[in-house]
Amino acid sequence: MCEAYELQVVEDGDREAAFAIREAVFVNEQGVAKAIEFDEYDQHAETVHLLATHNESPVGTARFRVISEDESQQVGKIERVAVYKHRRGEGIGTKLIKTLEDYARSPPVSCSAITIYAQKRVVAFYRQLGYRETGEQFERVGIPHVVLEKSLE
Repeated sequence: MCEAYELQVVEDGDREAAFAIREAVFVNEQGVAKAIEFDEYDQHAETVHLLATHNESPVGTARFRVISEDESQQVGKIERVAVYKHRRGEGIGTKLIKTLEDYARSPPVSCSAITIYAQKRVVAFYRQLGYRETGEQFERVGIPHVVLEKSLE
């Protein structure tokens, strides 16, 4: 069913759809303050915003950025993975993650690993994609999270 979805990197002026999905999921559903959900990384030129659409309608989004300074061991971070509630369970999240992994693996980015600060309730989803827990549980904006990593080598 996921084959009908299109994924594209969205540029500065076209990020409104991605931001609307994040607002619906994180701000409206989960109660995260808008000022916390949208941060300085949203405006960085190096940050990649990925948008999933179905029949040209936005359905999911995710954000990627490189977090390591060491070019010999680049580490990327996938963040702000969000899919509209009525579209969950259709494989959109998996497609978003795999697309960003491919992007991170490819030159010039060439990351050796990916880190995700995942909400505890969705850890099983990331485990199915090969991620493993690497740290203790912590709270972010009142929601339990855990650090996950996956090697891309």
